[in-house]
Amino acid sequence: MASFAPSQATSSTSGRRFTFSSTYSSSFSFKSSQVPIARISKHRHAVSCKTLDDDHHHHTNSSKLDRRNVLLGLGGLYGTAANFGSNSLAFADPIMGPDLSQCGPADLPQGAVPTNCCPPYNTKIIDFKLPPQSNPLRVRPAAHLVDKDYIDKFSKAIELMKALPDDDPRSFKQQANVHCAYCDAAGMKIPDIYTDKNSPLYDSLRDAKHQPPTVVDLDFNGVDNNLSPSEQTSTNLTIMYRQMVSNAKTASLFMGSPYRAGDDPSPGAGSLESVPHNPVHIWTGDRNQPNGEDMGNFYSAGKDPIFFAHHGNLDRLWSVWKTLGGRRKDFTDNDWLDSSFLFYDENAELTRVKVRDCVDSKNMNYVYQDVELPWLESKPVPRLQRASRNIKKRAHERIPFAKDVFPASLDKVIKVLVPRPKKSRTKKHKEEEEEILVIEGIEVKRDEFVKFDVLVNDEDDGTRATAAKTEFAGSFVSVPHMHKHEKNGKTRLRLGITDLLEDLKAEDDDNVLVTLVPKTSGGDISIGGIKIEHEE
Repeated sequence: MASFAPSQATSSTSGRRFTFSSTYSSSFSFKSSQVPIARISKHRHAVSCKTLDDDHHHHTNSSKLDRRNVLLGLGGLYGTAANFGSNSLAFADPIMGPDLSQCGPADLPQGAVPTNCCPPYNTKIIDFKLPPQSNPLRVRPAAHLVDKDYIDKFSKAIELMKALPDDDPRSFKQQANVHCAYCDAAGMKIPDIYTDKNSPLYDSLRDAKHQPPTVVDLDFNGVDNNLSPSEQTSTNLTIMYRQMVSNAKTASLFMGSPYRAGDDPSPGAGSLESVPHNPVHIWTGDRNQPNGEDMGNFYSAGKDPIFFAHHGNLDRLWSVWKTLGGRRKDFTDNDWLDSSFLFYDENAELTRVKVRDCVDSKNMNYVYQDVELPWLESKPVPRLQRASRNIKKRAHERIPFAKDVFPASLDKVIKVLVPRPKKSRTKKHKEEEEEILVIEGIEVKRDEFVKFDVLVNDEDDGTRATAAKTEFAGSFVSVPHMHKHEKNGKTRLRLGITDLLEDLKAEDDDNVLVTLVPKTSGGDISIGGIKIEHEE
């Protein structure tokens, strides 16, 4: 579900070191609307596959198939096929599973272990069949709460998979290759079941500085911060609140923008895909490996058994999201429901499964263990009080409007004003329509790790508003992958800001102040524009 990347550059800051080989006019402004920043590191990956329709016909328009080469958790199949507009029922273009006969060698990053990512080829494909509903409902426990009996069974299963011949599609090696071949406090540390060096769940290629009891950094930029365990835990809880609640009020915000067969390949990810999904991959991978193997690189992530726990947790969060109320419901559009992918089942038969088969885990006879959700009570707080009033007082400083700055390269901090189409909205109106900040025309090199943060109504240079503060609206994170066709790709970032503006007492303002802060040395980041839109 993720990838991470490289150029002949080595970055060394407080810990993480990777060598990477080549994912309106205004009357106000600050003294400088563009502030230079220091650079940090990059990463990279790859493989190419065509898709196959229900009649086994090949589709070869590579520019329209690139996104099928990326499996990025909820933002991959479920996410990018997720958001459908009002005209979506006029045609049917679900994304089909890949054509395995067209799988070619991966363009691996420099220093990568030689790997054939292609799965065994089989011309016979069967359709997935749901288990009988009379079967008992199983509960998938949280990894840090499992008992010895569960650990023994799980360890034995992985041991048996690793013992199978490499060419057996059920083997652990082949399961790990699925990720490569698609190309593209308690519970806040690596669970103990994955740290026993004598267990088949252990992987030696993990960051030595991030072993228990180190608390995970869900906003990891490639550099270790100096937060205490309690401070890091608090920040993580706030990040989860933002990504699951305030920035995830609709299916499109949570799961991503529209993606159908024939569309441009990167329409925009959902809230959970960029953060915390991608940072956890980088945080877990071994900083001493040339490409952050295993978890820190696209081609190798599936080799670490914790990869599957990480993605299973995202699946759990999807099920939690649907219980939070409001408009947090799955899409019902058939283009999303009929999107499909392939896997080998327990009988080594190539099987096609559709999204509609997986939407409700109960149909597959399992649910996730109920655990406490402390992040539901961890709403971010403003760094500055009444910041919008201060911004109004500084009108003489001439902050430019977005339309007068973009398109532009994001090689330094940029501050702009963005007009609001609607202001002073009623409570009912805000419940019916989400105000969304849209950064569009984002163009980055696909083979580089890129991250930038987005702040709203923050008055400094963007260095003080951490992920725990209200002014921090969200982040764009691109996981790198090598690509056979296009070096660059365009996408967009959509962030819900209704709650943010309420908390900053800025609901009556004509404009919002937006700050873009590049956090990596991804270089060549271009921004096409910034606007505000509303979504029912």
